[in-house]
Formats: sequence, structure tokens, C-alpha cells
Amino acid sequence: MLKSVDKDVHLSALMVLPRLIEISVLSASQQDRNNDYHIKEIQRFYGTIRYENVIFPVKITVKVIQNEGNKAYSYEVMKIENPAEHEAPQDLPVPSGQ
Repeated sequence: MLKSVDKDVHLSALMVLPRLIEISVLSASQQDRNNDYHIKEIQRFYGTIRYENVIFPVKITVKVIQNEGNKAYSYEVMKIENPAEHEAPQDLPVPSGQ
């Protein structure tokens, strides 16, 4: 099930996902809710993209795996509730699907 706000925005964000991961900010770390002993922690990063001149926040989930390092697990493009209040100095432009 797609959790992103829109399928086209989600797929367009995939094109810049490696760069988005680089510039995103770590927001939270927590233990795995299933207590999988292979997973040291779950990390949540947030960044922003600009799609068709609209800024969207993106939540990226990374699993830190024992003896393997960080593994990108998922990403979700979200809707901004109050766009006028949101500043996004590092928004990453993505091409629109045509």
C-alpha cells in the first residue's frame, strides 16, 4: 500500500532518493518494534523535494543492521498541512512525470 501523498510524486522522488538521503536530517532513532536482534535501531530522516513547484516533506526510514550497516528501508512523500509556514532551504527539485 502506497503511503505517499501521490503516486507520481512518489515515483519522481525515487529519481533523486540517493541525494535526498544525503541531505536529509536525522529526526529520531528507536528500537525495532518487533525486537529483531539483527536490527540495532530504526532511524527516521526528513528532507524535502520540490515537485511541480510544490514543496513536499519526505520521511525516510533506515534500518541499522548488525554487522551490515545502514539499509534504506522506505520513504514516504507527505503533504504539508500549512505550506505558508514551511521553510525548505534544501528542497531538492525533481522532474515531473510526463
